[in-house]
Amino acid sequence: MLIDCDKFKQVNDVHGHQTGDMVLTLLGTMIRESVREQVDGCYRLGGDEFGILLPSRDAEAARAVGERIRTRFAASQQYGCTVSIGAAAYRPAPDGNSDMDEALRDLIARSDKAVYAVKRTGGDRVTLE
Repeated sequence: MLIDCDKFKQVNDVHGHQTGDMVLTLLGTMIRESVREQVDGCYRLGGDEFGILLPSRDAEAARAVGERIRTRFAASQQYGCTVSIGAAAYRPAPDGNSDMDEALRDLIARSDKAVYAVKRTGGDRVTLE
């Protein structure tokens, strides 16, 4: 799952980088509080983008995690920011050989594509690839 903060550049431009850092810290806290401690992995990928690995979760459980993050962040009313969230399920290689690096790159690429589909339609939504 990838999470991108909508309208974040405007926060930095209008309110300054200290405020932007505060918004990202709050979002990171909400993400961490929305996943299973010591099971799921939460990562800041750079800028205003975060990633979550949700092992042993089906698509609807992943959607529920994304919706929980989205609604909590929207309710916090952080300078008009919302989040766009895209998720994809792990796909084992068709030949049964599992190259984890390649599978992870594919997972991130498909999640990224889902995030940008959300952003093109205005953001503040969760979609599954």
